[in-house]
Amino acid sequence: MNRIYFFLIFLVIFSCTTKQKVNDSFAETVSLEGTTETISVDVNKESVDTYGPTFQGEQQDLQKPTTERTPVVTLDFVPSLYASLSYITLFKELEKKKIYPNILVANGFSLIIASLYGKYKNSNKLEWKVFALLRKLQGIKVYSSEWYDEIESFLNDEFGNTRIEQLKVLVVVPGSLKKQKLVTTGKVSHVIMDSLSLTNSYAFINKPHFKYQSKVKELGSDLYFVVNSLPKKFNFKTPNGFVWGLYTRISGLYDNVDKNVLNIKSDIKFLDTLPNLSDLLINTRSDVSQITDTISQEITEWVNKNN
Repeated sequence: MNRIYFFLIFLVIFSCTTKQKVNDSFAETVSLEGTTETISVDVNKESVDTYGPTFQGEQQDLQKPTTERTPVVTLDFVPSLYASLSYITLFKELEKKKIYPNILVANGFSLIIASLYGKYKNSNKLEWKVFALLRKLQGIKVYSSEWYDEIESFLNDEFGNTRIEQLKVLVVVPGSLKKQKLVTTGKVSHVIMDSLSLTNSYAFINKPHFKYQSKVKELGSDLYFVVNSLPKKFNFKTPNGFVWGLYTRISGLYDNVDKNVLNIKSDIKFLDTLPNLSDLLINTRSDVSQITDTISQEITEWVNKNN
């Protein structure tokens, strides 16, 4: 029994001694007693961390929000059948300068190009979709019933029930002189097929056009560019006096009346024969680059004037 009492007394004395040593040690290492100085932290504002983004640029962006106004840009594509394929190059060059048109005015085959871009707002997707269409049209006579059937089948598969007002870019189709209105609504496939038709009495290509540019500007357009891809000299592989007359009239109309037309040159000789798409895009790149520079310069001037 004495051994048990002795052992308990030993444990009590040992624990008190240990606790006292721990307290003394703690006091010696972290005691703040007598500290009166203010600890300053020297921050080098010019130093750049090697990991993660710097805050300096982000703070500047937050302090100076962008309020710069940009113009509403309209591109008006002259109908030019297979020469319209060069408009793909224009979209590619514009995207390189981060220029995305807000309004596209088109009719006929050009309207297919405009509507596809309006759907995807991406020139690479536009090119692949057009390439798929051209494979269907290879060897088929232009404006034949088979030609219309293949295009309509492609449009139905591509757009389904999509309406023209649902596209990412506003697409405008000018009417004829008889129907002086802009088409901005309707099922995409129907609108395009109506525009392609050479038999409809109201088709734009069959009738002299009215001055629709003023109506387009009423939609909010700030900068308006007419782009023409019709070659100076062209012909049709399969002689057709009616179609030839239509396109020569269109060519003369835009060439003589609209002085600010941006022309895309190409080696196309026959508007009704499919060119090699890759060659066409490469051959027109130089002219399109100049057109893009012109558009970019006018946008810059507009921004400087209106901000």
